[in-house]
Amino acid sequence: METWTIRPLEPLPDSLDSSEWADHHPKREGAAAYWTTRRDLRVELPGVRLQTFRCPRWHSYAGDDTDPPHIDVSAGYPFEPSGPTFDDPRAVAAALVHDLVCTPVVIVRHGRTRRTFPVRSYWERHALYRRILRAQGASLLRAWYSWTGLIVANWAVMLWME
Repeated sequence: METWTIRPLEPLPDSLDSSEWADHHPKREGAAAYWTTRRDLRVELPGVRLQTFRCPRWHSYAGDDTDPPHIDVSAGYPFEPSGPTFDDPRAVAAALVHDLVCTPVVIVRHGRTRRTFPVRSYWERHALYRRILRAQGASLLRAWYSWTGLIVANWAVMLWME
């Protein structure tokens, strides 16, 4: 199966939506709703400061002069809708990227354990979600309340975990 390239920071053509590369799995008893990638994806994120990591289901690359920063995602990668907001086909790319850049990567070197993320800055990770929504055609209001809901849900989870 060939790898598809998606560019979530560019406008989404009307003829293309996430149903070409993602499958939705509705909520059922005992399980939340989630999405999976239908095929191998290359998610290009020009201008985003990514760190390079190799994980079992995805790899992030910082990019160079000839290759923009991107994340390669394996077919079947499960990801969740972002926060307490509704996901329409134009928001799925934002949810996928947000899920990837907010996945902590644990590095063990010389007996020391460090947790980091593909995008180091907390605010950059979450602002990227809003930027992708806007690029995919969401209104300012939709992008703002989705982003706000995401931040509030994230803080609630962080407080609950402590």
